[in-house]
Amino acid sequence: MGRGVRVGIIGTGWVGASVLTVSRVQSHAAGFGGVALSLPTVVGADGATTVITPELSDDEQTHLDRSAGVLRAALAGVRADAPS
Repeated sequence: MGRGVRVGIIGTGWVGASVLTVSRVQSHAAGFGGVALSLPTVVGADGATTVITPELSDDEQTHLDRSAGVLRAALAGVRADAPS
């Protein structure tokens, strides 16, 4: 289980917030809109506010792209099998 990191960066609005790994459907993070990924996210009184996209090596990006493709294909299969 991952641990959160407390942050308090003056002038950013992040004072008292935590950076936690949050699993959710991403809107634009890492270029993977519509795919659920677990990414570091600033979480505070206003909820999960800012996704922190980590820098990835070319190899890591390739593997992440492949994983996102597998997730998209699985979702498309579920939608195709769903009753109307």
